Amino acid sequence: MQERCQSTDCSNPHYEPIRFNSDYLTSIASRVESAVVDGDSILSLSYWKRVRGDSIKAAVIEALQRIGRPATFGEVAEVLCSTDISKRSISKRQVQTCLGNGFYPEFRLAGPGTYGLSEWGFEKYKSSTESVLELLQTNAGPMEAAQIINRLTRDNKYSEGNIRRVLHYDRRLVRTSEGMYDLKERVESNSKATKAADIVLDIGDKREVSIVVPDPDGQFYNAGTASSGIRVGLDASEEGTS
Repeated sequence: MQERCQSTDCSNPHYEPIRFNSDYLTSIASRVESAVVDGDSILSLSYWKRVRGDSIKAAVIEALQRIGRPATFGEVAEVLCSTDISKRSISKRQVQTCLGNGFYPEFRLAGPGTYGLSEWGFEKYKSSTESVLELLQTNAGPMEAAQIINRLTRDNKYSEGNIRRVLHYDRRLVRTSEGMYDLKERVESNSKATKAADIVLDIGDKREVSIVVPDPDGQFYNAGTASSGIRVGLDASEEGTS
């Protein structure tokens, strides 16, 4: 953000700061854990829910009740602007933050871009984000972007643009060094398992010790025994164990 400062002297009252583009703020917030965009600000999720979110949630619930069916962000915002449901102005972006991030169990995705109340009992629509995560979980390994796009756009349920946005912005996904996409949790788990297995033994005066190391799936097994100073990898048999 420092590189994008639009004023040469922000302390000079003659320079009026130019607001950041909303898409730019959204791209930043998408990469920060528990951060949301509210108007021209990026706020922590806990602060937003405490100071603004809960009151916005109550207003959105009443607006949906008046509409009586699942609605888009714009439809809900229009009802809020044209009625006395809320004493303060609530923007379309604030409605989107309230409905579209899974913060509140009171709301449920009903279709592309439409949300309703969970109490209405309709079947939850599977978003493009959920489909990408589910595909990677089922695949049990990283996939190329083209593979993911081809699999999820076959029946025209999702667009290529939506899938690419999920791959680019979702914090639960990472791009590997090979240019493929995988679940962040799985990559971190495998990395920890590899580091735990790659150790140097220092057993002092003991002639040998029993070695227990994890495999890539996180399951521990007895790799046998080793003498002092031997480096142990996932395949301990190649490192001189007996």
